[in-house]
Amino acid sequence: MQTVIEIAQNILKSEGGYVNDPDDPGGPTKWGVTLKTLQRLRRDITGDGRVDLQDVRALTPEHAIEIFVQEYFYRLKINKLPIILHPSVFDMNVNAGTASIIILQSVLSEFGQNVTRDGIIGFQTITAANSVA
Repeated sequence: MQTVIEIAQNILKSEGGYVNDPDDPGGPTKWGVTLKTLQRLRRDITGDGRVDLQDVRALTPEHAIEIFVQEYFYRLKINKLPIILHPSVFDMNVNAGTASIIILQSVLSEFGQNVTRDGIIGFQTITAANSVA
């Protein structure tokens, strides 16, 4: 099984470098990390006291992996799910946010589990995921 770092590295490969497509609602993005995400996390990469476009441009793959692992894996408790679910739920979470957890909960419901679709990985979702796995 892949480690969380290996999963994050694979996600990073599909995300690519810097983009700022005016048609993309995510805005300026590098390695899959948006300016809005850096601002929400207060990640001043350049150390100039502001979190702005320059921070997105300065973002390294290592920064992105750290953010993925801390914010999209551990903070949301994906690590509490069965290991077989880690790659898909983690990847989906980086790309879709908490909608990924609601999708997981919907799938668990399809398997007959009594799960509230609230976008939170708590006792109920963990128990259901273990039961289905």
